[in-house]
Formats: sequence, C-alpha cells, structure tokens
Amino acid sequence: MPPSSSSANPRQVWVHTATAGTSQNNFLVESGATHHVTNDLDNLAPHHLYTGPNSLFMGNGSSLNITHSGTLLLNDLSLSHTLCVPSMQQKILSVSQLTKQTNSAVVSLPSSFYVKNLQTCQITHNGSCVDELYLWPTNSPSVHTVRTDSSTSWHHRLGHPSSSIFTYIQQHFSLGSNKF
Repeated sequence: MPPSSSSANPRQVWVHTATAGTSQNNFLVESGATHHVTNDLDNLAPHHLYTGPNSLFMGNGSSLNITHSGTLLLNDLSLSHTLCVPSMQQKILSVSQLTKQTNSAVVSLPSSFYVKNLQTCQITHNGSCVDELYLWPTNSPSVHTVRTDSSTSWHHRLGHPSSSIFTYIQQHFSLGSNKF
C-alpha cells in the first residue's frame, strides 16, 4: 500500500487515479496528481531529460519511469514542469499545478467542470465528467464570453450620427429644434 501523502517523501511524484474507460486523447483532470503527465514526448515543447526522482508512483503502489520534462502546450495554455512517462496509459492534468500555474480555480459539477480565472472571474475552460472522471479534451475550445455594448456603439455601427454631429448640423444650418 502506498504511503499517505503526508508521509510520502516530498521528492516523490504521485498520481492517485483511475483510468478505466477514458479516451487516451483526453487529459484526466486529477486532484490526486502532483504533476501534469503525458505519455507522448511530442506534447512537450521544449523538453529535456528529466533529472528529478526517476519514478512516478501510482495510487496502487506501482511506479513508472519518467524520461523527460517540459512545457505542455494545451489549447491556449502553456503548462510547465510536465512529465513525460511513455508507459503511462492516461494523460493527466494536476489540479494543484493547473490552479497554481494559471491563477485559477477548478470547479467540479456533477456532469462537468470549469476553470475560472481568479483575477478576472471569467470562465476560461470547461470539460465533461464521463464515468465519474473529469476529462479535458485535447481539442477543448475555450469558453467565449458575451459582452454587452452600449447603445452608443450600436448607433455608430448602424450609421447613426453622433451627438457632436447633430450639434454641428444644428449650429451651421440654423435648425431650431434639437429633436431629430
């Protein structure tokens, strides 16, 4: 049985996760992982040979060899300190690393999750919950926000003259009324 996280060596790298039934193209959003993990070196740019602890320890007590580390480019995110473990079956996003690196919160809901930027309070990413696991698809679109424009902006877009043009016309063409 693996040691509890409080008694684990701080230099050990852990993943406590289940991967049954998940797509290998998706990243599993995992609160039990200390690092982001990919099994494909092509996901890391740049990357270098890993010089830390040699193994990634799984929740079941087994361990897998870490070969490289680097920066994961995922959609519009750049996530540093990502580990490459070629024998890992599932790609992992560490909730603790994701929130630290992006200054965000991950909010889990019954059928989905979302990532909320703590500075802007905007939702930046979302994903689904499939078979009790939160998945971040590799082609996950960013959430687009809706913005309300003022009526002045719409008047300009529609070609309506601004109040300064009305004033100019009124002054130069001797119009007695300011109601148009």
